[in-house]
Amino acid sequence: MSMNIKSGQAKLTNGETLFCREAGSGEKNLILLHGQLSSSRHMEPLMPLLGDQFHIYNVDMRGFGDSSYHNRFDTLDELSEDIADFCRVMKIKKASFAGWSTGGAVLMTLAANHPDLVENLIMIAAVSYKGWPVPKCDERFQIISGSHFASKAEMAKDPRFVGPILAMLENKNHAAMMERLAYAVFNVSKPSEQEGRELTEALFKQRCCIDIYWALDNFNISTQARDIVPGNGKINAITCPVLWFWGDSDLLLPRDSADQTFEAFTGKKEKIVLERCAHYALIDRAQTIAEEIKRFTRSR
Repeated sequence: MSMNIKSGQAKLTNGETLFCREAGSGEKNLILLHGQLSSSRHMEPLMPLLGDQFHIYNVDMRGFGDSSYHNRFDTLDELSEDIADFCRVMKIKKASFAGWSTGGAVLMTLAANHPDLVENLIMIAAVSYKGWPVPKCDERFQIISGSHFASKAEMAKDPRFVGPILAMLENKNHAAMMERLAYAVFNVSKPSEQEGRELTEALFKQRCCIDIYWALDNFNISTQARDIVPGNGKINAITCPVLWFWGDSDLLLPRDSADQTFEAFTGKKEKIVLERCAHYALIDRAQTIAEEIKRFTRSR
């Protein structure tokens, strides 16, 4: 299915410029937000499936894709404020928001801080409300339980996980990146050679990788501390309806973590378990996800 997608951008009050792919003939607004090691290109499969019901804004976050990266950031709150300002610039007063993986965590913060802006919150393999810890390891690459990086500089030297990812991005090592993605997120369905190339080309535009890993490691909107990361309790400020998707073959988001986050939402909510679906759910179950989004938002 094809559709006319036009490119746009919004100049924010903090000097950043967010790029977006815009399409759709629906009256209601829907904003799509990608995850780590990705861009708006990775959310594109949903656009032709939802364009009849929504006016869609598929956004590149700061430091991703074709958006600017003038200023580094330390928290996902900063990225959520970028999205709130994007809506102000684009004169969007209310919208449904769909976030995949890290994008879901950014949108949880947005929903907590700007409840009047968020009509529905749609979580697709979203990061836990307690964050995504980046484990430290010793010289033998064994994880040190309960450990925490003291700085981004220390995290960037991690030889087991972060360091190799940063090297792949810097060197644009397509083969190594695709091998890692094939194991971690394409473990059910594989993209075609052309699509895989497009996805990695979009991925390699990212410049904020260490900022994201730092922000994820220090993210916690629960009411309890995780290791040394305190919880700020913002999960209780999310009052909008929540639609939660989790794939039963997701290797990055364990079921118990997904279940705990879903149960923490206190308002109207619905969970859908997608069978034979990995972390990159949009290559495995885009049609199902789109149909459920339409049903869920139409009933509200």
